[in-house]
Amino acid sequence: MEEHKCPDCGKTFDSAEALKQHKEAKHTLEANSAEQTKKPGMDKTKLVIYSLIIIAGAAAVYVIMSSLSEAPRIGSVGSTHEHVDFKIFLEGKAIDFSQPKYQIAAQYVHVEGGVGGVVHKHATGVTFRDFLKTMNMDMDSKCFKSDDNKRYCNEGDSTLKFYLNGKISDKFENYELHDLDKVLISYGNESDEKIKQQLAAITDLAKIESGKK
Repeated sequence: MEEHKCPDCGKTFDSAEALKQHKEAKHTLEANSAEQTKKPGMDKTKLVIYSLIIIAGAAAVYVIMSSLSEAPRIGSVGSTHEHVDFKIFLEGKAIDFSQPKYQIAAQYVHVEGGVGGVVHKHATGVTFRDFLKTMNMDMDSKCFKSDDNKRYCNEGDSTLKFYLNGKISDKFENYELHDLDKVLISYGNESDEKIKQQLAAITDLAKIESGKK
C-alpha cells in the first residue's frame, strides 16, 4: 500500500485524501493562526505612522493659520516718515548714538547722517523698543540691556525710568514712535534736578527733519 507522507510534519497516511484532510485540518489552521498573530504588530506600526502624519499635518496647519490670522505689526518701509528726539542715560552717562556702529542699523527705523539724537521712523507700527533691538539693545519695565549685553536693572535706589514728552511713562515695551515726540530713558539714582538736566539735553532736531520748523 502506498504511503502518503505530510511534508510539513512527516506523518504518513494510507491515502491522498487522508493526507489532504490532515493538511487542511492541521497546517492550514496553524498558518492562519500565525498570520493572525503577526497582524496586531503590523497594525500597531501603521497606527504609529498614521498618528505621526496626523500630528505633523496639524502642526503645519496651525503654523499656516497663525501666520494668516496675525497681520504684521510693522508696515512696509516707506509707509511713513516720522522723527523723534531722544536721549538715553545709563548711570548718568549718555549713549553716543552718533557712532558709526549705530547708524542705519535697519531700514525701517534708525539714526542717520552722523546724528545720534533723532530716530527716523520709516514704517508704521514701529515702537521705541523695536528701534533698540535693531542695535542689539532692549528694555522692559525692569531692565535695560545695552549692546555689550550689560544689564541695568531696578535695584535699590537705582531704577529704570521712561519719560515721554517730559512726563514719566510706563510704556517701556509698547510705546509707538510718533512724530515730534521726545523720549528720555534714564537708569540710575538721579535727583529730580538731574532728570531735568537730562530732559533739557534732548534736542529739537525732529522738527527740522520733519520740516515743521
